[in-house]
Amino acid sequence: MHLAILGRETPELPRSVLFAEADLMALACCHQHAPNPPETPATLGAAIHRVAWLGGFLGRQGDCHPGAAVLWAAGRNKL
Repeated sequence: MHLAILGRETPELPRSVLFAEADLMALACCHQHAPNPPETPATLGAAIHRVAWLGGFLGRQGDCHPGAAVLWAAGRNKL
């Protein structure tokens, strides 16, 4: 729940607040289907969206921020 609230209210925070650097690199590689992570680092909001993507979040234009249920599903099914 804490992850969902921080992603919604303060997405511009540094991503190192909640994620280790190795976790972020693995998450970026998985999300982009690439062997190497991107050069530009993601914000906390982008990292949370990538975790939510693992739980089935589509991130369409009309979708709101990912909630606790989809983040829980990501941790339960993929991580």
